[in-house]
Amino acid sequence: MESTTDNRALLVGVGADLPDTVTDAEALAGILTDPSRCRYPAANVAVLTEGNATRDRVLAALDALAAAAVADATVLIYYSGHGYRVTSSVGESYYLMTHGYDLARLYQTAIGGREWAGRLAAIPAKRLLLLLDCCHAGGLTAERAKAVGLTLAKAPLPPEAEALFARGQGRIRIASSRADEYSLAGKPYSLFTRALIESLSGQGVAHRDGYVRALDLALHAREKVPRWSNRRQTPIVDVEAADNFVVAYYAAGAKSPLPLDLPPVDPAEVARLNGLAGGGDATAGVSVTGGGAVAVGPGAQAAGERGVVIGGNVDGSTIITGDRIDTGGGAFIRGPVNTGGGKFVGRDDVSPTAPPPKVPPTCDGPPTSDRPEKAPSDAPGSPGPDWYQALKEELERLPLGLMMFNPPSRMKLGKAERVEARITQDPGQDLVRALKGRGLPQMETTKVGSLMKVRLTGEAFSIEALDEEAQLVPPRGYTEWAWDVMPVQSGTRTLHLHVTVRIRLPHGEERKDHPVVDRIIQIDVDSIYSIKKWIAEHWQWFLGTLVIPLIAWIWAKLQS
Repeated sequence: MESTTDNRALLVGVGADLPDTVTDAEALAGILTDPSRCRYPAANVAVLTEGNATRDRVLAALDALAAAAVADATVLIYYSGHGYRVTSSVGESYYLMTHGYDLARLYQTAIGGREWAGRLAAIPAKRLLLLLDCCHAGGLTAERAKAVGLTLAKAPLPPEAEALFARGQGRIRIASSRADEYSLAGKPYSLFTRALIESLSGQGVAHRDGYVRALDLALHAREKVPRWSNRRQTPIVDVEAADNFVVAYYAAGAKSPLPLDLPPVDPAEVARLNGLAGGGDATAGVSVTGGGAVAVGPGAQAAGERGVVIGGNVDGSTIITGDRIDTGGGAFIRGPVNTGGGKFVGRDDVSPTAPPPKVPPTCDGPPTSDRPEKAPSDAPGSPGPDWYQALKEELERLPLGLMMFNPPSRMKLGKAERVEARITQDPGQDLVRALKGRGLPQMETTKVGSLMKVRLTGEAFSIEALDEEAQLVPPRGYTEWAWDVMPVQSGTRTLHLHVTVRIRLPHGEERKDHPVVDRIIQIDVDSIYSIKKWIAEHWQWFLGTLVIPLIAWIWAKLQS
């Protein structure tokens, strides 16, 4: 059994305009030092809140942590406050806004990204978990920043620390939300902190062996927070190169988690607390009829035995299972569909007996074989057939899940559009609700693991990825990848969607990113929009340089 006597934690809640951050930091400290739960020695857990969470005191606490931590220990650092990317006349910097910050003297009253990364790098512990809850609503206004010549943008992670965590080797960072989202408040704790407290108490752990691990925290937050927030907040984690190390006990070494006395989270109440509209449950306004019928989505109706309706923003999407699946042109499913003997019907695709998708061996072209790619003869560990057999067995153990992708069939030159991909381990998960892209949702079955990579490329397109390429996929709910895609060449062009799953082989802890989806998507790009846009932006030049001289020339000809 691993000891927690050398484990250390630093918890910062800046307070001031964010009073809930104090409550969050103190609640985490209570769980960590609880002798019946995580059992961190109280002397090893530092809590800085309100007036104690100034720049100088936080930096001093980080220095003390680096001096006291031993190599064979776990260090947990939690920061709850504002994080900003600050642009001024001299460049761009990242700052954690500690208590008492002064916009005119940020370098003296807040912690810069480079300082933060340097202090983290000085900590000698082999295992470091960084938890950042720093995209809260409110805080600095644009007017206050502009008054001192600054432009602010909320940022969940200091870019200077990225290299430190990209190396992995026992260092994991988990942020409460994406850069374009807020960390939402809740009662009694923020949604992110609530998920951390639940996980540290043993809820959702992958193994009931007495320990909570770093990826237990990440997966639980990725599952719970989007559900509680109605997909308004999505924690992010960089785990591609990291080890899934033990963070703490969840019941002081016992295997059965202790009950946690917390009220249930009501998404409508979360929306009200944060001043958000439309915070109701996903099944609001649903009418359900028929034995065993299920309906999801506002105004959806389910009819017939085994009836299922999935609502969303796809016009006319109705799924009725009993004898058939009827999408009304809203979506199609590629791959096996079990409807109790029914078949697939839809205006866009008919797939009554679609075979299971083939697993492509490489990312260089369409799938050619159901076999996992064969190992090179000099593969590490057990070479040759043993290596291949281990890979094949691990791939077969993975569950079959669903992937949704919504590329438009036609696009306009120079006009960006949102494209999304969603992956779930839960076959009953609604993957089409609240999509932002206008493309027709396409679904197919695929092998799904806890870590997936999704990449979208295309030489004829400018593609901005809005999410990390490697993300965790929780057992329930779904994980989303989104891109803003703009065609830069007209004609029939292609996008390439490449999806891999992380497989850990039993010998030598070797990891393999194995391709499970490899698709080439053809898109017709129309140049008319680009021409119209050019005219709209240059009409004055067009009028003065071409039209008026032409009219004058014609008039002169008529007069003569």
